[in-house]
Formats: sequence, C-alpha cells, structure tokens
Amino acid sequence: MLGIVCQNYRPYSRIGEENTQSAKRFSQRFRELNEHAKLLASDPDYNQLATISETEKTPVIALTSSILVKHKINTPQYQQKVEDFQNECGRLFKGY
Repeated sequence: MLGIVCQNYRPYSRIGEENTQSAKRFSQRFRELNEHAKLLASDPDYNQLATISETEKTPVIALTSSILVKHKINTPQYQQKVEDFQNECGRLFKGY
C-alpha cells in the first residue's frame, strides 16, 4: 500500500528545486508510517493475520469472526489483534 501511495501521490518538486512544504510533510508522514509498518511486521500475531488476509483477499482490518473460525484462530487474542489493528489504522489515517 505504501508503495502505491508513494508512486502515485508524492508531491515532490521539479528536478533541481527544493522540495515544497507539502513534499516535506509527505516525507515526514511516510517515515512515520514506515516505522509503524516495521513494528507490525515484527508482531507474530499480525503476521498470522496478514497470511490469512492474503488468502482471503481481505484487508486485516476487515477480517471477521467467521474468517477467523475458518482458519481456526477465532480466539480472544486474535480478535483483539484485529480490533487493535483497526484502531491503529484509524489513528494513523487521521494523522495522530
């Protein structure tokens, strides 16, 4: 997802010019999002959910109890991880 955003929406200035204020804010925001992605990647529970997400062609934030049941991980631990991820994504996209 971050790659798509970078390729399609990066507000860089022309070659030889200093980046605009928007480009500087974009770069800072991108670094913040990248740090959050690194934290998620180090979480084994998230990695399990990401695998299921790919199999089901459904974002992790949209995984339901029925999908978790299908993959035999409908436990309070994983339900909480999905909810935590939904909250974190909401927080990131709102910018705080």
